[in-house]
This record gives sequence, C-alpha cells and structure tokens, in this order.
Amino acid sequence: MFFREVMSVRKEFETFGTRDVYRAVAERENFRKDHTRLALDTFAAVVAEALAAGKAVRYSGLGTFKPAIRKRKRRGKDARYVTVLFRPAPAVLRVLNQKGGERDEQSE
Repeated sequence: MFFREVMSVRKEFETFGTRDVYRAVAERENFRKDHTRLALDTFAAVVAEALAAGKAVRYSGLGTFKPAIRKRKRRGKDARYVTVLFRPAPAVLRVLNQKGGERDEQSE
C-alpha cells in the first residue's frame, strides 16, 4: 500500500531537464546560454570527481552529495556497488514543503 502511495505522488511531478536548468539559470542571471552550460557542466564534473575520490560534497543552499557503498547478494555472491546519497539543505526542504502544501490544497 505504501509503495503505491509513493508512486502515485511521484507521477504528479514533471521532469525539469538539463536544458530547462540551463535556460532558467541563463534567463534569471542574464547569462549567455553557452556560458551557463559550460559553468553547470563544469560544476557537475567537479562534483563527480570529488565523489569518485570518496569525498562528500556540500553545496550551501542545495544539499550534500555523499558516496556510499551498498552490498547486494547476486546468485549467491556478494556484490558491492557505489551509489550517491543526497541530503537536501533545510532551505530546499522548506521550499518543497511549501510547494507541496500548495499543491495539496489545490487538489482538494
């Protein structure tokens, strides 16, 4: 039951893709789109490199990305893989909960 409820909540959200992020940042800050793309791609590469080196990345106002090792049994063998955990900053959670409250009120 819980899984179905979570999945139904997830269907309410649209995807805000990479190009949407480029466009929104460029428009908000009046940057050229190619400069915005270069800066955001560089940011993503720096974060990925730090995570690959086993470091947590804390970006103020956004949250913390942390590498984590998971274990899983596959065909009787232990398999290990690396994944990334994300903990949003309190400011992000406030915005999400505020928006979520507005969405709940509109749907009633």
